[in-house]
Amino acid sequence: MDRSQVDALAAQLSVFGSVRVKPMFGAWLAYVDEVPAAILGRGELYLKLGALSTSELVALCGNAEQPYDGSKGYARVDPACFANPDWVAQVKVARAAAPPRKPAKKPARPRKLLS
Repeated sequence: MDRSQVDALAAQLSVFGSVRVKPMFGAWLAYVDEVPAAILGRGELYLKLGALSTSELVALCGNAEQPYDGSKGYARVDPACFANPDWVAQVKVARAAAPPRKPAKKPARPRKLLS
């Protein structure tokens, strides 16, 4: 997937908020408002909709194909779906219903050595 394809898919994701993309693990990870939102790889867009069940993903996206084994909450999305305002509204609702991100843990305090 070349950078022009990534930029085109990132532009479509901008309907959900501020987007930035970062190369990661042989694909691209797209962040929307600094939250991981999609994987761009193998010429496909996989949208993260973590609050939805597999059956809800199929109903919304037409499939529940995962970007890699073991990934959860992602579904392959046809970029043409972004032209449908009803679909975009449903995805916004699903993204808003996703559980909040856990705050980052504070680093552990260094242990004192006994002398």
